[in-house]
Amino acid sequence: MHHPLIALALIVFTVMACARSASAGPLPYTGVNLAGAEFGATLTPGNLGTYGSSYLYPTNAEADYYIGKGMDTFRLPFRWERLQPSLNTPFDPTEFSRLDSFVNYATSKGAYVAIEPHNFARYYPDPANFQSSSQGLVGTAVPNSAFADFWSRLANNYKSNSHVIFNLMNEPNTMPTEQWVSASNAAIAAIRTAGANNLILVPGNAWTGAWTWFQT
Repeated sequence: MHHPLIALALIVFTVMACARSASAGPLPYTGVNLAGAEFGATLTPGNLGTYGSSYLYPTNAEADYYIGKGMDTFRLPFRWERLQPSLNTPFDPTEFSRLDSFVNYATSKGAYVAIEPHNFARYYPDPANFQSSSQGLVGTAVPNSAFADFWSRLANNYKSNSHVIFNLMNEPNTMPTEQWVSASNAAIAAIRTAGANNLILVPGNAWTGAWTWFQT
């Protein structure tokens, strides 16, 4: 059974699926969004929320349930600040073990896991406007090199697991598109430099809008 706090939204990675031939078999990358680890919007240094109360990670039983329903992909959102409480530093071992435990279990069952910092391209944003504040914005307040460092560490941990998908960010918004392009390219370069050939999902500016790639 899934925890009552976990909201589940059906997601189908249509673009990736369409890139494959219809003769390839069942629709690939079909699955659910397992929310929970991104809960708790008002994070501040030293106050990252209480695990099991303000946020949680999905369980192995949830993975088994949806795999049993024929699904093969999970999007796993989490908060950047909990995994890396200070920029350019090693991951918090307890927090990483929570993420890693689910990733390893689900992928051992043949599923794909899209790991995704659910941060709207911000790090420790203004708690009163955490989705679109200028505080903590990647590319200005937070240098691209710090975003690249974060993804380099994830890439080093998962470069040997091709079933881990790197979803760079949830819904970047309210910035020049060129700024987000530069941040994305820095992260992608760091991932590839780490030797990871995992699939990378690159969101557009304006709440993951693909159409915004051609705007300023």
